[in-house]
Formats: sequence, C-alpha cells, structure tokens
Amino acid sequence: MYIIKKSKNDASIIYMEYDNKAYPIKNKNNSMHVDTIYLYDKKYLPKDNNALSFTLAFNDLTNIIFNYLYNNFDDEDDSSTTDLLLGELDKLKNDLESKYKEFLKREEYYQYLDKITFLKEELSNRKEIIKYRENINNIISGKSR
Repeated sequence: MYIIKKSKNDASIIYMEYDNKAYPIKNKNNSMHVDTIYLYDKKYLPKDNNALSFTLAFNDLTNIIFNYLYNNFDDEDDSSTTDLLLGELDKLKNDLESKYKEFLKREEYYQYLDKITFLKEELSNRKEIIKYRENINNIISGKSR
C-alpha cells in the first residue's frame, strides 16, 4: 500500500507499507540525494556486501532463538529443538570464521563471537532446565507408583 501526492511539477510518495522485512542499504552514490535504500526481497541484495549478508543471517537466527527461549516454555518441551538451534549456532560461527571474518572489522568480529557465545550459553541453560524438569517428573512419577 502506498499513497502518492502529485502536482503538476512534483510527485512524492507520502506513505508506503510492505508485508516483507526491509533490508537497508546505504547509498554510496554522491550524485543522488538518497541516504538509505530499502530492499524488500533478499534476491536483490548486492552479492559483494558479505558483511550485510552475515548480519542478516545472524539477526534472523537471533530472533528465532530469543523467541524460542523467552516465549516458548511448554511442559512438553524437549531438548531436540535446543540441540538443533545449538547446531545452527555452530554453523553460523563456522561461517563467521571461514567466510565473513575478512569482511568485518576486528571489533565487529569479536562482538559477534561474544554474542554467539552468549546465545550458546543461554541455549545450554535451557537444555539443563529441560533435563531438570524431566528428572523431577521421573522422580514424582516414580514415587506415585
């Protein structure tokens, strides 16, 4: 959905709304007076901007992990989801070290490593909580028999 205000000399977009997630890209062309361009489809992202593609992958995985950790506390929770997310974090860390390290600044690289370590610790804590619940349930069900 968008609204365009049009006159004889000028046409400007007043409001735009998209269903898809926006991917901001800074304008490097100084001849145009545009600060930021927003792309709404990943396939149009520039291929040479590897730091941006890692940032997008990291943010997507972080959102999934935080939604799992803080919004999904079910009684039937099993550790397979946690193991899957830990595997994805390991894969992302390997990609960071092998593919994207050369494109990131040193400080950014270490910040990403710290964030990945934090997420791994949170998932490990969740896994221990699940084990603790299972042990408590086994003890309670064993005593009731």
